[in-house]
Amino acid sequence: MDPITGFVAKVMSSLTGKGISNFLKNKAEKQTFAIDLKAYQAACRTDIDLDVFALGKRQKIKDLKGDFALGNIYIPIRLNQLKMAQRPDEVGQAIGFQTTVQDFQQRNLHHDLDFTGIMDLISQFEQYHSVIIQGGAGAGKSTFMKYLTFALSSDTEVKYKTFRETKKGDTKVELKSFKYAYVPILIRLRDLEKALEEKGKSNWPQSFHLEDFLAYKYNLDFETSQFYIKLLRYFNVIILFDGIDEVPEKKKLENFILSQSKAQTWIINERDRIRSINKEARFILTSRPHKVDRLWKEFEVFGVQNFNANEIRHFTQAWYAEYENQLIRESADFPSQKRNNEQKLKRLPESQDKFLGKAEVEPLSNIICNPLLLSLALMMHAVDEMVIISNTKDLYKNFIETFLFKWDDIREMDFYPKLMGNQNREHLYLLIYRIAYKFSQEGSTRLSAAEILPVMENTITQINPDVKADEVAELSLELLKVFRDRAGLLTGSKVDEEDFLKTVFEFQHKTFQEYLTAYCLHEDDLLEE
Repeated sequence: MDPITGFVAKVMSSLTGKGISNFLKNKAEKQTFAIDLKAYQAACRTDIDLDVFALGKRQKIKDLKGDFALGNIYIPIRLNQLKMAQRPDEVGQAIGFQTTVQDFQQRNLHHDLDFTGIMDLISQFEQYHSVIIQGGAGAGKSTFMKYLTFALSSDTEVKYKTFRETKKGDTKVELKSFKYAYVPILIRLRDLEKALEEKGKSNWPQSFHLEDFLAYKYNLDFETSQFYIKLLRYFNVIILFDGIDEVPEKKKLENFILSQSKAQTWIINERDRIRSINKEARFILTSRPHKVDRLWKEFEVFGVQNFNANEIRHFTQAWYAEYENQLIRESADFPSQKRNNEQKLKRLPESQDKFLGKAEVEPLSNIICNPLLLSLALMMHAVDEMVIISNTKDLYKNFIETFLFKWDDIREMDFYPKLMGNQNREHLYLLIYRIAYKFSQEGSTRLSAAEILPVMENTITQINPDVKADEVAELSLELLKVFRDRAGLLTGSKVDEEDFLKTVFEFQHKTFQEYLTAYCLHEDDLLEE
């Protein structure tokens, strides 16, 4: 089978005039490189899981083909330019998130850019080779990076939704084609710590390179010598640094110090190094506001806009359509669920209308303009239409309770009462927020099972001292595996099938970890500490 098809053919065609003959001297070398590039393509697509939290990976159907995919309902973020890096008079005088169209026009800043708009700037204008995308928690920054990786690495044409106002004042949904020939390199900055533990040195911002990170991350054996170096030198690459705010403010490890300041130095160094050998390379960094002071002088900065009413309505309609498809698939694969799902399917149209009605009035209308919070609200409403959401705190609390207690397969887990005692609901919530506090204590977004289990065992022993120590350990392990397999609130990646203790866990979204940590500080009266 010819490997030079789809994504591989698209990006290899961009090599014309870039010294391709320097390393692909004949047809055999070209075929070998194409096979290696195909392997890289498959590896990088493992980072773009676009399932909508627990709906796609429920315990009973984790092997079901056709998960509840965010890609089927995704509405790309819209961006406003906040400042220009290449104009010295603009540095430190960034335009605010809340402003008017006239403000943007007067300062020659771009506004209301969709997927094509931002990619056209990045690909066509040298000034926009380095871009920061800023937004608050749950604004859709990481999902944008995943979707961009998905679109660029796809073998087939990808189309995305966009909205156009008609002369009659209506909104028309259009599909735009995504046609850009870049090799995406997605760098989740929360993974930097583990990569540095393998290869880091005290001077890592100068000595640790993207090639080292990729070699650690994917652990691929290529036939092509120096594959990553050649990829970065000769190809149109777009480096996607996701989540500078997920790097610790400052954390001292055995052989090095990891901090946001050092990570920014590393990003600038790597950007400059790669640009010195490949002027076509492009860079996007995502961050929450006020976390990239050192990078503002050298990157163009764009801010994520909130969803508008039309986007909320279309996202909701697409979400319910995908939920309907998921229920139909589940019924076909698990006949025992068919009757229950048929009842849910009958209620879906009414449920959708009820949600859209609530979405038009306060307080919900002020909350769900954020993509993450809209997704959470939709999931909870599907489970319990009576749930009341009056503020963001209620939303997080209700979502976490939905994940922990309201899915059918969770209710059937009889070891919960045995593990937690009679007040198993309250105790399980206690356990989750103490796990979150452990993450924050360690200044990390990722911990191994070996680091998490002692917290679980100590908490369970405290709330249920009658359970024997060996049983606490056994049941804690079982519960942690449930968290891993459900891929909902707390997720785990299988790093070693033979040793579960090496499995690395992280919260599905950093905001869950932050909310639960704050809850732990309050409930355990730890604020003074």
